[in-house]
Amino acid sequence: MKKELCLLCIILSACVCVLLSCVAMRVENFVYSLFPDEQFSDGIDGGGDMEYGFYFRNEADKEVESFSVCLSIFDEDGESVFYSDYISVDFEADIEPEGERHFSIDVSDFFEAESDRLYTVDFIYASSIKYKDGSQWEDFLGVYATRL
Repeated sequence: MKKELCLLCIILSACVCVLLSCVAMRVENFVYSLFPDEQFSDGIDGGGDMEYGFYFRNEADKEVESFSVCLSIFDEDGESVFYSDYISVDFEADIEPEGERHFSIDVSDFFEAESDRLYTVDFIYASSIKYKDGSQWEDFLGVYATRL
């Protein structure tokens, strides 16, 4: 019994250490912020403007040259509107350190919306950021994604 309890404590300690290192990594690698236009806080109206607007803020200490954004869009039933789980869109943009710019994605290029439905962007993240100095930051798994 003591042996099992000791083993359980070791496993729990290891899990806590891994969790804390992941949290520390998230804070340390925080190089951007993404947030939607206020007009999209309730979702995208299928009968309205299908341009999804968001702001990209460069939190790094170097200038952004370009970046790619991945996002998921769901219908009112919680089903993805894409054949895959998300789409990826590339942007060319010069953004100074601590600078912020507005961007938009015409989501009607990716799916045909029904006019009487509301669509929700639930998961958005920068999958890669290329800097003017030639370096690149990547997050292909969406570890730093923003849930909206």
